[in-house]
Amino acid sequence: MERPGQFRESPPQEKAKPSKLTREMLFLAEQAAEGRLKVLPGKEWSLHYPADQATRAEKLQGLLDGKYTAEEVAHDIKPDALFYNAEDIEKEGLEKVSGRIRDLSAFITHYDYPRFAEFVEGMRGHDIPLDDLDNLYLMGIQAENK
Repeated sequence: MERPGQFRESPPQEKAKPSKLTREMLFLAEQAAEGRLKVLPGKEWSLHYPADQATRAEKLQGLLDGKYTAEEVAHDIKPDALFYNAEDIEKEGLEKVSGRIRDLSAFITHYDYPRFAEFVEGMRGHDIPLDDLDNLYLMGIQAENK
C-alpha cells in the first residue's frame, strides 16, 4: 500500500472537465466527506499539503538539525487533501478507485504525524536521510503492532 512519503506533492490541479463521470465523482466526494481528508478529482494520484514541498523538506531537515521542535513541524507535514486520477474510474472502475481512496484516506488520517515529528526530533545528531527515517519509523510502528 502507498504511504504518504511515496507521493509527490500535488502540482496545481486543473479542474476536472465535466464528463459522464460527474455522478461517480460526486459519490467519491460524498464518501470522502465522512473523513477529515479532502478527496478531489485530478489528473494523477497525489497529496496536497498545507506547506509546499520545499518548506516541508526544510522543516523536517530543520527538525533533524535542531532548528525546529516537533510541535512546530507537525502541522506542515500532514496532508490536507488527496487527489485521485479521475480517469481511473473508467479504467479501473468506481469500486476499485473508491477502495483505494478509502485505504489511503484511512492510512493518512491515522498516521501519527506528531509522533513521526517527535521521532525525527529524537534522531538529531544521526546522519540519516529523511526518506530513510520515514521507512525506519514505519518499520518500528509495524513491529509495535505485531
